[in-house]
Amino acid sequence: MMTPKKLRAGHAPDFMREAFMNAVSAYAAWCDGEPEPTVQVDDEDLPISAVLGAMWNCTDVLPWEACQDINALCPWQEDFHHGSYARGARRILGWMKAA
Repeated sequence: MMTPKKLRAGHAPDFMREAFMNAVSAYAAWCDGEPEPTVQVDDEDLPISAVLGAMWNCTDVLPWEACQDINALCPWQEDFHHGSYARGARRILGWMKAA
């Protein structure tokens, strides 16, 4: 299984930004007790934690809609506005670790 390289900082390629969005959707649909969901990256299924981890340092700005999707996942936390992919990845990975 391929593991995407963690970005040092800066811009992520389009396919990784798309994989991130798919990982957010897969996380939202994930039910307790089920195995960790996967998303397709370069014709390979990868766990969402690997995709999110690869975006740990990505400074690209998340689209507003993605910020709203992340807010909907955890409405009791501080609103997530104008965040980076890194901030979104860290937030979701934190939730995964706490679960």
